[in-house]
Amino acid sequence: MSSLYRKHRPQSWSEMIGQDHVRHALTQEIMSNRVNHAYLFSGSRGLGKTTTARLLAKAVNCAGRVDGAYEPCNECVSCVAITKGCDLDVIEIDAASQSGVDNVRETIIDNSRQLPTRSAKKIFIIDEVHMLSNAAFNALLKTLEEPPSHVLFILATTELHKLPETILSRCERFTFDRARPETIKARLTDIATKEGVAIAPTVLERLARAGNGSFRDAESILGQLLSAGDGSVITDEAATMILPPNITADVARWLERALSGDASVALAVLTALTERGIDAKIIAMEAIELTRLAVKIRAKAGASNELGNETAAVLETLSALSAKILVATMDILFKRRSEIGNAPIAILPLEMATLELTELTAAGADGPDGRRYVTDRGDSVSLAERRDIPSPLDPSAQAPAKQNLNEIIESLRTKPADVVAPSSAVENNDTNVSLDEVKNRWNECIAEVEKINNSLPIILGAMQPRNVENGMLTLETRFPFHREKVTELKNRSLIEDVLRRLCGGRVSIRCELTPIVAPITVDNSEPIVNTLLETFGGRVIE
Repeated sequence: MSSLYRKHRPQSWSEMIGQDHVRHALTQEIMSNRVNHAYLFSGSRGLGKTTTARLLAKAVNCAGRVDGAYEPCNECVSCVAITKGCDLDVIEIDAASQSGVDNVRETIIDNSRQLPTRSAKKIFIIDEVHMLSNAAFNALLKTLEEPPSHVLFILATTELHKLPETILSRCERFTFDRARPETIKARLTDIATKEGVAIAPTVLERLARAGNGSFRDAESILGQLLSAGDGSVITDEAATMILPPNITADVARWLERALSGDASVALAVLTALTERGIDAKIIAMEAIELTRLAVKIRAKAGASNELGNETAAVLETLSALSAKILVATMDILFKRRSEIGNAPIAILPLEMATLELTELTAAGADGPDGRRYVTDRGDSVSLAERRDIPSPLDPSAQAPAKQNLNEIIESLRTKPADVVAPSSAVENNDTNVSLDEVKNRWNECIAEVEKINNSLPIILGAMQPRNVENGMLTLETRFPFHREKVTELKNRSLIEDVLRRLCGGRVSIRCELTPIVAPITVDNSEPIVNTLLETFGGRVIE
């Protein structure tokens, strides 16, 4: 038995639902015979991109379609062959498994040069086109830019951002929207009617949510329910064997009790959910979804019926909370949800979230459902009063008061400066250190430095004090590396401090590169020396 979504794949434009903007644009182009040479369909999985591509191929090559019409006849040789997937003029390519440049050359480029066998167009449907390699895209580009008049390209992708701009600019693009729950329910109802099976409304709602915006995912789950069922009706009990358990009402009660300040009942509900084997992450996501809907209802975004009537009362109560409490609730749920994977006990983060949520609100006598709210001062206020008090979780409530700019400037002017002069700044009245004194103390200085820095004395041992002028000691070295190390701020300060203690005066240091070249002894008796002297007109310096 074929998959349910394959068995009931739309075979005409009238059966296509959920993508009205795509259907309208394409049917208008077909009716006016202004079909483009390349199309790009993008969107998440299971939205009908490949189905639309086949419908477009049918309409373009249909021998029974009259001018001014857009529906394929589904009876001609071409339509029947496309429905069966065996039309020689419609070539479907899975780029995920044929991503190389050789596949593109053999399957597309070479094939596009040949005329169609019996149809008006040779049509290439490339699914998951973003999987092609860069070399394959480059090979495809020229054919895509200037294809033969008998060729039509239809590209489909779930990751539009991975396609090169050169490809995007050469296609007419259509974005497929995620399916809304009511659209999925309409589609499933139609399929169930064709299969002769009735579905309980609650099961339809659960299927629509389980589909997560994908027609194919929802239809696949429906196919499992039909295979597992033994009657003409799919009930909640039968659906529970396939579908995840419906915990929306229980999670709503947990969230509502926690925000009411009733920690004991909230924890009991949470424990009951875990004893049923419900994953903690699923509980957290349900709670986040409920809070999201409450935010949308508060903002009058029309989301009150997305989860059905069973949670309407809870959503109404939650949406009456202040925006700050809803935002704080969402922050707590997000934070604790991210901790579940690493928690030693999976439910522990949600138990901690329960306590955090109870601190936001507390049972009382005012507000919706007799609720009052606890402030950061510990007192209890009504809902109307709560909206005027900054939330303790509000970052702005914790921010320090801004100081006036003039006050800051004035405080800087009056505050005594506590600035230490750099070691290189030497006063003239404190520079009575002589070069001889430095030389006499140099080895002792190296020994003192070694007590603090083990590597620096090796460098200082290769240096020689050259002169002292106005408290500035010049050290000479042959190596740039030695100069760089000694003149580093921390090393220079260390050496200057040691010299100041040993010599009794303030000394600053600097280093100069003064390579010392050893004299060369020349033997005049060597013939090569005489030859060089005669050639260059030189003389030997004794």
